[in-house]
Amino acid sequence: MPPPSVAVIGGGVGGTLASLALRSRGIAPTIFDSSSRLGGRSTAGHFLAARSPHVGDVTRTLEGAGLLRKWTGRFGVLGGKGGFIDAASFNLAQGKKKRPQPGEPDPPTPHTDTGDFCGFLDHSMEDVYCAPGGFSALCRGVVEMAGIETRLSARVEKAEWSEELGKWRLSVAGGGGGGEKEGEGAPAESTFDAVIFAAHDPSLAASAISSISLPPGHDPAVASRLSTLSSDLRALRLSRTSPVITARITYPQGSLDRVPFDCATLPADPALQFLVREASKAGGGASGASAEGDLWTAVTTSTFAKIHVPHTCSPLPPIDEVTSTVVGGVSRSLAPFFGGAASNVPTPLTATAKVWRAGFTTSSLIPPTVPGEAVIELEPWRMAVAGDFVRTAGSPGEAAAAAGLAAGESVARWFGEQ
Repeated sequence: MPPPSVAVIGGGVGGTLASLALRSRGIAPTIFDSSSRLGGRSTAGHFLAARSPHVGDVTRTLEGAGLLRKWTGRFGVLGGKGGFIDAASFNLAQGKKKRPQPGEPDPPTPHTDTGDFCGFLDHSMEDVYCAPGGFSALCRGVVEMAGIETRLSARVEKAEWSEELGKWRLSVAGGGGGGEKEGEGAPAESTFDAVIFAAHDPSLAASAISSISLPPGHDPAVASRLSTLSSDLRALRLSRTSPVITARITYPQGSLDRVPFDCATLPADPALQFLVREASKAGGGASGASAEGDLWTAVTTSTFAKIHVPHTCSPLPPIDEVTSTVVGGVSRSLAPFFGGAASNVPTPLTATAKVWRAGFTTSSLIPPTVPGEAVIELEPWRMAVAGDFVRTAGSPGEAAAAAGLAAGESVARWFGEQ
């Protein structure tokens, strides 16, 4: 008998780890992602922290496989007047614990424009990992290591539960099978024994729940709960997300050596909230770094992004204008290290920006104080929904990782695989 088949929709960290959990239990997952490469929003991410023991076990496994490495560097806070405070001094001044005590839950991480970006400085620095080549390379490495089938450039347009078949029908546009390759020839409709929704946009999951037909004489309370869950998921995209812009800026090699940090949060800056020197990461960090230049990544505040991306349905402004504005913000932030003048900051060799309309989830469906897993389970229909929008964790990356692992393990348990 062939192993159960599971469609995993979303090829970011959550979907990739859900697939790894399934594959390790003898179940055949297939990842669908509308992008031409794995990684999802995590391609703009910078670290994966491991406060929870469960995620910690997996990060150590991936570290052993060479897919993750500890990130050591000069971390801290850049003040409004240019003063730099290292992470240890900052945490001491804030009275922060290095790690939660046994049995103590992770504090919720507010994704706001002030304070500690994504809880970066809340973590013990020895628990912070980066991925050589970036998180797209991490996801690709996991897929190759575990032999997981992926279909890229494959947009799942509809997912419907078939009561007659006891399976999920997926309507897929584009994409090919047989590993991480693009191509044609993928069937327009496929069936799977179970489905995990791990994409950052929960709208498809909401539609899938709406497709569930309950038998005659069903409990009205079940129909009400399904309807409420579908509505809540559908509203997430508009009401509980905020945009962000990331920029990759390459400076002449050695030109920023006087900058005293490798990674800093900027709680007092109205435009920027995170600056990263990619060379500080093991393996050179994100793809695109070269010996000819010093690659930095800047992450804007959501307030700044909303000015340039006023509404989800609005057309994007010319990306060159956005890039130029972000570069100017970086120059102003680094000016104190160059005599106080932004004009003294070296001119970049190259710069590119990307707009993420739903960059962060501002609140989750399940409050962090409510006990339970970080995943929505609909076992009668063999469906799970995972994502950082389900439950917050120490950081968005950890939330997605925890949710993906939980989803994969839950689905495996439904099929009797331990």
